[in-house]
Amino acid sequence: MPIQHTDPDMAVFTAGQTRGIAGFAARDILCASDALGWTRLHVSHQRELPFSGWFAESADHLFVLHRQGTALVDLSCGPTRLSGAVGPGAMSVLPGGVKIRLRLHGPLETVHLSLRGGGAPSADNGARPTPTPTPAPALGQANPALFQLTDIAADMMYVGCGDGLAGSVARMLSAELADMPHRHPAARFTARQFHDVYRFIRQHLDQPLRLEDLALVACTSTVHFARRFREATGWSPHQFLIGLRLAVARGLLRGADPIAQIAAQCGFSHQEHMTRLFRQWLGITPAAWRRRIACAG
Repeated sequence: MPIQHTDPDMAVFTAGQTRGIAGFAARDILCASDALGWTRLHVSHQRELPFSGWFAESADHLFVLHRQGTALVDLSCGPTRLSGAVGPGAMSVLPGGVKIRLRLHGPLETVHLSLRGGGAPSADNGARPTPTPTPAPALGQANPALFQLTDIAADMMYVGCGDGLAGSVARMLSAELADMPHRHPAARFTARQFHDVYRFIRQHLDQPLRLEDLALVACTSTVHFARRFREATGWSPHQFLIGLRLAVARGLLRGADPIAQIAAQCGFSHQEHMTRLFRQWLGITPAAWRRRIACAG
C-alpha cells in the first residue's frame, strides 16, 4: 500500500481561503485546484485585467508566475513599496502576515500559487509540519527555483494530481524559502533537479522508466538520487512515478479511450497491471472509476 501523505485534520485549501487576488483580478479562471483536495497549496491559472485593490492580511504566501503579457505593477506589502514592469517568466512574491495593495496597469496571464502558512509536511510522515519561512516581497524578478516549482504545481493541477503529490511541491517550496537567506544553502535535492525529473517523467510517461534514468536526468548517482528525492519530496522515486501515472490515467478515464490503451499511454505494462495498482492505491478498479465519474457528471 502507498504511504499516506495527506493530513486528514487539515481542511482543503480553496480559493475562498486565499487573499482572493486571482478572483478579484481575473477575466477568466482557466483552471484551479479547488476540487482536487489539496491541503497545503492552492493554484489557479487565469487571465487578469487591470485592477486596483487592497487585500487583507493572511498567513499564506502567494507566488505569481507571469506567463503572458507585459504590464506595469504597483505593489505594497506592509511598509515595502515596489513598482515596475513584469513580463513572461518573471516571478512576484507576496508574503503572508501583511496587508497587500496591488495595482495592475495592463492585462496579464498568470499562475497563482498560495502556500499555506502553517507549514509543509516534515521529513518523517505523521510529524508536525515544519513552519513555513516568510519570503521577502518581490516584483517581476527572475527566480528559477520559484518558477520551476510553480510550473510543476500548475501542471499537477491540470493533470488532476491528488494532495500527496501536491504536497511534494509544498515541501520543496518550504525548503527553498528556508535556503533563501543563506549564501551557502544546505546540500539537498534542488528545485531544478525536481523540475528536470518531473518534466522527463511527463514526457516519457508511456515508457518504462528506471531509477538509473531519473538519476541521470538529475545528474547524480542512483543511491544519492533515491535518498535525496525522498528526503525532499516525501516520496520514493518509484512511488512518485506510480502516483503520477495513476493521476494521468484518472484524467484519461474521463474520455472514451479503451482502458488497455490508457494503460499503455501511462506506462503500465498491461491493463491488469494498471488495474492492480488502481485498486491498491485508490480502492477501486479503472472501470468502476470510469462509471463513477460518468454518473457524477
